[in-house]
Amino acid sequence: MLGAAIRRLANTLVVVIAAVCVTVGGADAASAHFGGGREPSNWRGEILSVTPQMPGVSFTLTDSADRIEVRNTSSTPLIIYGYQHKEPGDRDPYLKVSADGVWVNTESQAGYLNETLYGAPEKVPDHLVDDLGDGEPVWEKVSDEGVYRWHDHRIHWMSPDPPPAVTADPSSEHLVIAEWAISAKYGDQPESTITGELRWMPQQAAPWWIVVVVLAIAVIVGGVLRNWRMVIAFAGGVLAVLAVAQAVISPLPQDEYQGEFSFILVSAAVPALAVLGLCLLGVRALRRSGDESAPYLLGGAGALAAVQGSSDVTVLTRSQLEHGGPDWLARLIIAAVIGVGVGMVIAMLRRVMSDRATGNADAAITVDPPGSEPRLRPSGGGRGLDIASDEEMRQMQDEQRILGQRRRPREQDDDPI
Repeated sequence: MLGAAIRRLANTLVVVIAAVCVTVGGADAASAHFGGGREPSNWRGEILSVTPQMPGVSFTLTDSADRIEVRNTSSTPLIIYGYQHKEPGDRDPYLKVSADGVWVNTESQAGYLNETLYGAPEKVPDHLVDDLGDGEPVWEKVSDEGVYRWHDHRIHWMSPDPPPAVTADPSSEHLVIAEWAISAKYGDQPESTITGELRWMPQQAAPWWIVVVVLAIAVIVGGVLRNWRMVIAFAGGVLAVLAVAQAVISPLPQDEYQGEFSFILVSAAVPALAVLGLCLLGVRALRRSGDESAPYLLGGAGALAAVQGSSDVTVLTRSQLEHGGPDWLARLIIAAVIGVGVGMVIAMLRRVMSDRATGNADAAITVDPPGSEPRLRPSGGGRGLDIASDEEMRQMQDEQRILGQRRRPREQDDDPI
């Protein structure tokens, strides 16, 4: 009785812990996967040219072409011009970048408009609303390193809604911005122009959903086989590896706006470690006879993994991923996490229901009276019916023989002389 009560308490604790992990790690914290704000998208930007070249200066598109990064490792100051710069000339300087740091011109509209993805005109001071960029710059240092990223509204689509051509045919590739241009001045050399383009690149998600369904069905079927313990133990090990792999491929944040680095790192690691721990405990329980906690442990691990995988489901549906490594590997990991997780939940739920039904059936079996013929009897733990072993058959036959010997003298005493 005490052992059964302890097992029930342990099972309850596992369910509570899994629910907490799903609520805390799977809701807000899980959104930290792929770096919080660095979500996959279908936008692909490309820098086409930098003319003339500037020694020690490089440009890179980040956040699925939503932002551009400049890096200057030289001591020569680089000036990036804002939106009022329409032709060559010293008008509307926005950034000053060198190896010593980065400065933003607080008298440029770009300094306020570039703080958000779609711009915020209300943040522009009143005296700059109609400014043409002819005033003297007021430089404010914002970094001690020669690297800076910003939302330049010349390089990305300025609306959460896709352009009409994409809306009409979202499954096809579209050239949305044929040639954007940013002007820059490097020391005393002629003004440079950075050009690029923006394309809509759809993703075909159907093959990856097939992977999800196939893996889920495989785990469910494995849970009903005769050697289900071995199959589920293998699936639990695979799920543990996949959960850790998902945390590893998640890109880390680049800036404060995407969340505190340590928080995102921990929030991405905690759910993976929780799945790993539940899987290890569940596999251990499967190997111990009489331990009924395995379905609860592995079911909790599957539920948490499915939630974590679903938080990154856009990896399957979008073409441009913000992570290191090949795209197919990231999609395979996420599809496998979702598929194996869902399959584990269903398989373990069915196993719990089956065990309870078998236990109720066993409880209804009555004990045969002494001397009756040997019959099928329930095995320990309520896991089905077993035929009595040879040793038990011999023991029952010996008991019947002893009872028969005891009856004979009594029957002889009752016979008339």
